[in-house]
Amino acid sequence: MYRMFKFSGYSPVVADRLGVTARVLVAALAGYVLAMVACLWLGQGLSLNKQEARTLNNMMFFVFYACVIIWVFSPQSHFKAVLSTLGVTGLAWAAWWAIAPQGVAS
Repeated sequence: MYRMFKFSGYSPVVADRLGVTARVLVAALAGYVLAMVACLWLGQGLSLNKQEARTLNNMMFFVFYACVIIWVFSPQSHFKAVLSTLGVTGLAWAAWWAIAPQGVAS
């Protein structure tokens, strides 16, 4: 449980607090980015007018964001939680930049 932050001089309590801090930061920052790129994909996949697409994306953003936050805190290992979230976020952005049509503003 303390492998990610197992440095000499840190007690298990401090290591656990650092792990939770890392999860909170990843959930807040990478979760926001992952929810945003999921909404970009959703907006491209649906054929709705601008107002309907914007409304749906605004609602779905909070659903995606809540799911990512739950996902970050579900594994027991801090390392797996951080690595899996950052990995999926990176892959989603890489796929968006590789496949997204030209001229599409985020």
